[in-house]
Amino acid sequence: MKAIRERAWWAIGAIAVTLVVFGVTDVATGAKADPGISLAIVGMDPVALEAAQPDAYRMFDFLTRSQGLVLAMFGLLVFAVAAAPYRACQPWAWRVLWLLPVWAIFVPLLYVTSGRPHNSRQPRR
Repeated sequence: MKAIRERAWWAIGAIAVTLVVFGVTDVATGAKADPGISLAIVGMDPVALEAAQPDAYRMFDFLTRSQGLVLAMFGLLVFAVAAAPYRACQPWAWRVLWLLPVWAIFVPLLYVTSGRPHNSRQPRR
């Protein structure tokens, strides 16, 4: 078990770096980083949303970029905890890193619960 714990920080570090990459991509690309999100929520891809409702698109783009920054910072914090205190076998670091799978469960649940109503076939206006 000790050998696994000594090497597990590499996997945690890889996940953290992936979070940083996704976050930086969202900051750089904005709303067009994942067109499936706007398509699922309002029934329009980002290009159509920008043409139909520019103010709504700007808000969505801002939210995407700001949440990308949050994601990148979260990844950096996870990496910092995994690289130093976790490797030093500090018990609090092990407990703190359990927030990563909890977060990974709740983010998809948020997307599922924020989708369009089941009886809606037309985009909301």
